[in-house]
Amino acid sequence: MGPRLWKEGTIHVALITLVLVITFPVIYALIVSTRTEELWRLDADGRYVLATAVPSQPPAYGGTDTIAAAENGDLAVRLLGHRDVLVLDKASDYRKSRWVPSGDAGAVMAMTWDGADLILALDTGSFRRAHADGSSEQIAMLPRKPIASLDRCGDELLALTTGRTAQLWRITLSPSGEETVIQPDHERLTANVVACLNGSVYLSDSHGGRVLRLDGQQLTEVATGLHHPGELTAGPDGSIYVAEVGRGAVRRLLP
Repeated sequence: MGPRLWKEGTIHVALITLVLVITFPVIYALIVSTRTEELWRLDADGRYVLATAVPSQPPAYGGTDTIAAAENGDLAVRLLGHRDVLVLDKASDYRKSRWVPSGDAGAVMAMTWDGADLILALDTGSFRRAHADGSSEQIAMLPRKPIASLDRCGDELLALTTGRTAQLWRITLSPSGEETVIQPDHERLTANVVACLNGSVYLSDSHGGRVLRLDGQQLTEVATGLHHPGELTAGPDGSIYVAEVGRGAVRRLLP
């Protein structure tokens, strides 16, 4: 078993009430989504500053949800109630944006970047590569597998699907898009978020209140006692940040 909950470096944020989604652009600023129109930046001194805001999309608009950062700092934002993805342009200090269509008869559930391309996971089980010119093509398919979380790890995708039990899939980014299920030994997988951080695979288990690391086929607890942990990201110093939804806070796990 890994160490229990780290006691140092905890950041409590009173302004956050529902869901936190965190990611690192190349400027190493922590960007936080609060399921409103605003995205916030956490500065090195611990202050939250408004980074940008997205346009509301009535009538079904439910606020910002998942965000993902490209290597150039562009932010892809999933808006609840909207089928497509909004990309905010870092070069314009996030004042300019463009829509990336799902390109399929489905809605975007998760996303990650592969260079300048955005990889979209749809509720149909389709994985699509969206290019900056607006074109897209299917690269893989997991039929009848609702996709909860997606991240790129080297030349592969890690996809977490939900159902009666969660399953972790490894999908190659080659033209064949070969899919392989990863089944950890001796444990029923209960997880809602997957992330490739510092070269390792991490999972958030919201129901169990813990963060796990996958070592080969073994799951190792790295933090427990969390209140509904969600999205994960890593800082340049190796620290791991967890969106602790049940507390409305960001938790920092020290390396």
